[in-house]
Amino acid sequence: MKSLTILLALFVLIGCQNGKKNNNPDERLQEKEVPDNFDIGEAKDGRYTNNYFNLSFEYDQEWDVLTYEELESLMDMGVEVSSQSNKKLKKSFEAAKVRTAQHFGAFKHDPETFTGMFNPSVLVLSENVTMHDIQYGDEYLEKIRDTWSKTNMGIKQDGVIEEEKIDGRTFFTLKGRANTYGVEVLQKYHCTIVKGFALVVIETYLDEEQSKETQMVMESMEFKKA
Repeated sequence: MKSLTILLALFVLIGCQNGKKNNNPDERLQEKEVPDNFDIGEAKDGRYTNNYFNLSFEYDQEWDVLTYEELESLMDMGVEVSSQSNKKLKKSFEAAKVRTAQHFGAFKHDPETFTGMFNPSVLVLSENVTMHDIQYGDEYLEKIRDTWSKTNMGIKQDGVIEEEKIDGRTFFTLKGRANTYGVEVLQKYHCTIVKGFALVVIETYLDEEQSKETQMVMESMEFKKA
């Protein structure tokens, strides 16, 4: 159920790839629409840090943390699963990938070997929204919700978009649910706008017990004051 984890949360804004490389020292980012000082961040010893967003948070070291390459592969699979026969939608998703960066991803169990019913996860991604009139996280989440209806994932909004404060920053939270393979999967999308990017944390779980585990990232999140 890897594809359930992605659900194309970030591929929601229509745009075109400019085809130009930036001067970012990280080769993985040179074909992305990001500033030269933008960084993916680092997960080490139970703490993730990102200098561009002045962000840090804790994660469970018992969980399986994905590499950047694994996150990219997972996102590519999400494009295929969600768009399938819709060529126009797939083209839009592919074009939006240039503005999207994967920062962190972790599964409770190794996704390559896990054989249980469902593997809870947490993802942290960002999308460049400087070319779009998006000022607040709820505006971005509304676009995510609108994109759901264009995919074949069957995701439905659960409740209303709520506002929350995390270390002094305003986040908005959108809840969704989808029934797949006879299993009802729950998600939370947390979003804030930082330096022209929609920073999004996605929790995927089955029940409240698993939710208590996935919410560790949000609960420990800190933004260093510039």
